[in-house]
Parts: sequence; structure tokens; C-alpha cells
Amino acid sequence: MSNPKRIPMDTILAMKKILDSLPDRNLGKTQEEALVMLNSHILKAYAKGYTAKELAGIMTKGKVAVSAPTLRAHTCPSSPRTRKAKPQAEPPKNAVVKPETQKITPARKTEKEPSYYVPDIPDTEL
Repeated sequence: MSNPKRIPMDTILAMKKILDSLPDRNLGKTQEEALVMLNSHILKAYAKGYTAKELAGIMTKGKVAVSAPTLRAHTCPSSPRTRKAKPQAEPPKNAVVKPETQKITPARKTEKEPSYYVPDIPDTEL
């Protein structure tokens, strides 16, 4: 076996000093993280009567660039958006409503059924 290369202690201590003196490279937060941090302040501004468009303009001037739709999406409470069913047109009261007649169609052989398959009960009785 070979002996591993040894690093002198003064070199290690010098490297500690260099690593400790490095400047912070934290470049800030993402837009979503900034909106989460500012959420309570944004909600207070909404309560004061500001709109999302106005707040987006104020925040952009303050170097936190955000659009109004993004601001709404991240800060406004989401309400469940359900589509309302269109009301069915009711027939006039004087009109006669004919009941729908059911058409009975004969059973067709599918390609998956073997040729020797014979049902014991006709489809019309089912």
C-alpha cells in the first residue's frame, strides 16, 4: 500500500481563513418566495383598497418585478371555480311532450366472439 499524501496544518488553516472570508453568494429569492414572504403585507394593502394592478406597479417600482395576474394567483384566496350548468330549456306549458320511444336493435356479432358462440338468452329478453 502506498502512503496517502499529507496536507500540512498551516495550509489547512490558511484555507479555512479563505473559505470563511468568501462573500455571500446568495442572490436573493425567487418571485414566488418573495410573494410568500410579502403575503401578509400584500393582503393588508388589498384591505386598504389597492388593486392587484396598482400593487404590481408599486412593487415593480420597488424592484420586486411582478405582474398583476401573478400577484393575484399567489396572494388572493383561491375560490373554487365551478361552471354552472346551463338550465335546460323547459317546454312550453301548452306543448304536448311525446315520450321517447326506445328502438330495439338486433345484437351484432363482434369480431372478438368466436363463431361457435350461441347465447342461451336472446338479447331482446335481457
